[in-house]
Amino acid sequence: MLMDGYYKRPEMNEAAFTADGHYKTGDAGELTEDGYLRLNGRIKDIIILASARNVFPADVESVIMRHEAITDVGVVGVPNVEMGIEEEVKVFYVPAASSFV
Repeated sequence: MLMDGYYKRPEMNEAAFTADGHYKTGDAGELTEDGYLRLNGRIKDIIILASARNVFPADVESVIMRHEAITDVGVVGVPNVEMGIEEEVKVFYVPAASSFV
């Protein structure tokens, strides 16, 4: 699920979306031969929160990775539709196999 764009902000839409409507997350990746997306790094390394604070995804990831039930994690910023230019933090993680038991 993703927003259609920034309300009455065409300049932000042009910067945030490709010509065919895909959102530019700021992540760098590649499609593997078997059809999976492998994230290799980031183009955009700062998440700007509504509180005007900046969050570095790598810092959040390093804290989350300390938990024994997590084997991998990725933190990204996504647009906060209600606030406009600010972002929200989204976390994607891989649970350890033992956490399924």
